[in-house]
Amino acid sequence: IVFIEPKAENLHIYTRYELPRLGSVLLATMAKNAGYDVEVLFVNEEEVYEDDIDCDLVAVTTITTTALSAYRICDFFRRKNIPVAIGGPHVTFLADEAMKHADFCIVGEGEKPFMQLLEVLKKETDLSNISNLVYKNDGVIVRNSISNPACNLDSLPIPDLSLINKGRKKQKLGIFQHKMVSIQASRGCPFNCTFCSVTGMFGKKYRFRSTQKIIEEMLQYDPKENWIF
Repeated sequence: IVFIEPKAENLHIYTRYELPRLGSVLLATMAKNAGYDVEVLFVNEEEVYEDDIDCDLVAVTTITTTALSAYRICDFFRRKNIPVAIGGPHVTFLADEAMKHADFCIVGEGEKPFMQLLEVLKKETDLSNISNLVYKNDGVIVRNSISNPACNLDSLPIPDLSLINKGRKKQKLGIFQHKMVSIQASRGCPFNCTFCSVTGMFGKKYRFRSTQKIIEEMLQYDPKENWIF
């Protein structure tokens, strides 16, 4: 399984830092722990086409600023008859748009539905029982029920950042000599601001990891080499 998050090509709030979002890395860690061979690509779009990638499934994640790149990447692999699943904030709100380019779309939190999807694809059984999944049946888009986020954040593994391949065209750190490391402490928000994607992705219930788990993850990183975001 190859997980791909295209880098933003133009000026963007994250372009100063090599800072992949945690969704793909976390799913890849879970898939690796379940016995799958995985790789996470956080690369420029053209690098995806330059590499001779052969796999059984491509899993793409995208925000709005990278959506066009993500869709072109999806189209590229589907032309090679490799199935594509897509997720992330952009497609959570625009699943019908995403289904023009992908075989499967996961809406909202992806951990449970993605692992269920892997099992169903392996056994070639029914997709209808996977919540938060959008797919096609005889050319017709099917939207399974959306479940309320119920994931216990402490049950998730610590993301294995060693799985990430940042490609050949790495950004220069400049005055920012430290590597940036993302750590997720919470999900959800009781409010529903019109400009924000958090409630659509993670629901209105505010959930958080235990202090012990967060400290355990932080202690993995050398503060002389890493800044924590």
